Amino acid sequence: MGSSNLVTAPTLEPLTLAEAKAHLRVEVPDDDALIATLILVAREWVEGQTHRALMTQTWDFLFDYDWPMRAGRVCLRLPLAPVQSIVSVTYVDEGGVTRTLSASPTLYRLTHGAEQPRVVPAYDAVWPCVRDDGEVITVRATCGYGAGQGDVPQPLRLAMRILIGHWYENREALIIGTIVAEAPLAVESLIAPYRRGFG
Repeated sequence: MGSSNLVTAPTLEPLTLAEAKAHLRVEVPDDDALIATLILVAREWVEGQTHRALMTQTWDFLFDYDWPMRAGRVCLRLPLAPVQSIVSVTYVDEGGVTRTLSASPTLYRLTHGAEQPRVVPAYDAVWPCVRDDGEVITVRATCGYGAGQGDVPQPLRLAMRILIGHWYENREALIIGTIVAEAPLAVESLIAPYRRGFG
């Protein structure tokens, strides 16, 4: 597995500014920009800890030179869950030309294992040869629980609220762009059932 690149960010966050302010009991607009940033950072923190995409977003997952069914690999394991759909699978052929694997289900399918979504060859499918190089296979996927805030599991939304409250009350423990404070124990408990291993 190579790198993962965000193509299209979510258009909404799992919590609205109004929801976060109500949780913080903040009624004035003075800290709206800070609270909006905390919402974004809290979502990204939860996603990073769980290897899950909360809201609908598009990612490119890059893989090295090997297709499934060669050298022991039986699938392309995707590092984020849930995966709603595969947008495309592209590859660099032996001549160095980037090509698209047929989008028809005759060549591949997405298996929706809740914990480990995978792209697997369709039965009896023959995939073309790829260049013997790094990151020559790209799977573009639409990930996330859905486009609406209510699609995200409530424990993860609650974990975000607690994180936002913790960081808002402990602003001196924040460095610009980096959260240095430990997450409250309640947050760890809420996200524990959603943690996924990948590797």
